[in-house]
Amino acid sequence: MAGGGPLPVREYTSADQMRRDAAALRARIFAEPAKPKVVAPIVEPEPEPTPETEINEDSFLPSKTFSPEDFQEPTAFPMSRLMTLCSVVSGVSIADIKAPRRYGPGVKARQIFFWLAKKHTDISLPRLGRFVGGRDHTTCLYAVRKVEALIKSLNIETSDCPVAMAECLWAAEWPKASA
Repeated sequence: MAGGGPLPVREYTSADQMRRDAAALRARIFAEPAKPKVVAPIVEPEPEPTPETEINEDSFLPSKTFSPEDFQEPTAFPMSRLMTLCSVVSGVSIADIKAPRRYGPGVKARQIFFWLAKKHTDISLPRLGRFVGGRDHTTCLYAVRKVEALIKSLNIETSDCPVAMAECLWAAEWPKASA
């Protein structure tokens, strides 16, 4: 025992005194906890539902498919549309693209999104990073440079069509990261 020495033993004068002390100790140890006061719940009005993108039940992917005609207008490149495009092409849900996790398919889809967004929009890297789960602008810059290096190393012909580029980049065999 730490501290050394025997434990003090209480001496009882009778068995009745020992039973009374044991009963008092049990009552203290096993007493029911005090019941909390009941407070009336605050009723807040329910927020109005907002329209959301339809989600496929099996893989939580948007059900819309894209064609090159969807991106003919120069103003047709909002970030959410490019994010949905990357999600549909890659088969990775938007939530997984924006998630902080670093698993292979999610990272690949996220990097393709960063490259497409940088190429087809005038949005700054810090704003792109905030849109994709609060990432730093250097993460966006790394992704853009990595995809550009991949395009150069695999001799992929670039196109102005984001659908074709997303499909081509997703189908390409990316080099494994060295640890």
